[in-house]
Amino acid sequence: MKSLTNLRANKVHTCFFIGERTSHGRHRVGTTPRTIYPTTFSRKSRMRTSQLEKWREEYEKASNRLDFYIHTESMCYQSNGLIKSRKPEGHLLHIDRRETVQDLLDKISSEMPSFIRKPKQMLPLKSNIEIVQKNKTTIDTLHYLKVLPHGGIHLYECASTKKDVSLYKAGVPSEAHLFAWDGKQILGWEVPFGEENAPTLIHLICHSHDFTRRASFALPPSRTLDVVKERAAQLLKSVEFEIAPETAE
Repeated sequence: MKSLTNLRANKVHTCFFIGERTSHGRHRVGTTPRTIYPTTFSRKSRMRTSQLEKWREEYEKASNRLDFYIHTESMCYQSNGLIKSRKPEGHLLHIDRRETVQDLLDKISSEMPSFIRKPKQMLPLKSNIEIVQKNKTTIDTLHYLKVLPHGGIHLYECASTKKDVSLYKAGVPSEAHLFAWDGKQILGWEVPFGEENAPTLIHLICHSHDFTRRASFALPPSRTLDVVKERAAQLLKSVEFEIAPETAE
């Protein structure tokens, strides 16, 4: 393409028209040219834009998703002086990490009836209402939880110190096991939590004339020897022992 300088040197007069093209192929002075795209191109462009928006939403949802394994009092039972879980794997719950700790607590409270499904009981309506009111527990505390192979469940540090911050800022990692409770009691027991109160497994063996009794129990390491002896004496009087016949040597 020749430059304007060359065109001027060759005395070629060049005119630029800005306007709308008429039916005779000329521009109407004073109007702006319009670009008209084919209908097929416009439809494909809208489809691609919609698909990109869908992919972006899916990506944001996947990149901000947190998976938690939630445990509650309804999953627990007492055995041998310990609190154990009927569902050690917990209840899988998904949530966006941009939501707050309080949002997680609210979601747990709303979905908690589905954590453990129990058979329906044929009771009068009044009795059902009384049971719901009696068993209703305020869920406002989250603790990290571990299911110990010998000591039932144990709670560690608190994950809900600040409830108005996002889960991302609170530093709660994905796939964590969390225990949701009122922060006071589990099954009517005051539960000590923290690494210093993690239960220690104790094996008790009692030899008699013709048989040997064996039992195992767990106590926090802070318990004194007198507490261990008291617990052992309680087990000696119970039927929780495994009785094995004495073998001749």
